[in-house]
Amino acid sequence: MYKKINSKIKLLMGLLLIGVTVSSCILDDDVTDFGKGPHIVQFAAQQTIENFLQTEENPVYTLEVPIAVLGGDGTPLGQDVQVSVSVNAASTAQEGVEYALPATSQITIPGGTGQGIFSLEIISENLDAFDPKKVILQIDGASENVADFNRTEITLQAICESHIVGDYTYVNGETRDVTISEVSEGVFSISGDNAFTSEFAILITDVCGTLTVVGGDIPSNFGIANSGHGSVDEETGDITLFYTVDTFFNEREMILTRRN
Repeated sequence: MYKKINSKIKLLMGLLLIGVTVSSCILDDDVTDFGKGPHIVQFAAQQTIENFLQTEENPVYTLEVPIAVLGGDGTPLGQDVQVSVSVNAASTAQEGVEYALPATSQITIPGGTGQGIFSLEIISENLDAFDPKKVILQIDGASENVADFNRTEITLQAICESHIVGDYTYVNGETRDVTISEVSEGVFSISGDNAFTSEFAILITDVCGTLTVVGGDIPSNFGIANSGHGSVDEETGDITLFYTVDTFFNEREMILTRRN
């Protein structure tokens, strides 16, 4: 009786030992050395919208497009990386009209930095605010591996001088005082809406009096999409927005009157 039990125990121990050995072999084969992985060259963003203020001086702007080297153990590569860039044929912007390329199409990402800059000049007087063109850049080659998605699509958006910064009051809905401030060129924050009792800031763009909702606290903090559009009254400076928050309301009218 005991011999049979001992035999079974020995058999089970043997099977367990074999299982551990096999498991160990499998794990050893699949071990990834995260400190020595490949370095990948890619644009920092796949799509961007860049705003360019049009003035009487017709300025030519320098647009800096970042290119990153990612991978390895997360630290910048110690050696320089050479990168060749060109304009993809699918671009709607034309060289010499909306933009001008640098003398060389190659840049060097200095060792230890992890990022380099490809620059091109934007000819603001030839931009159309209501028909923005796109320039698509692509990485043709590099001294390190190039990412599978090797392009970035840049919308060249002309904007006019905006005058919407200031203090306002909602005259409908949840009446409250709010402030509009500029957060970047052509992008503004409204400190609250007229729908919720709590104040949730809204991000909008102003393209020559045409307003578009592009984000804010609700999508950033709660993952709920928002959208909207509106306009500025040229005489009074009052703003009318039609605001949508998914699952809550659609095209809600919000009217802001100036307090200063």
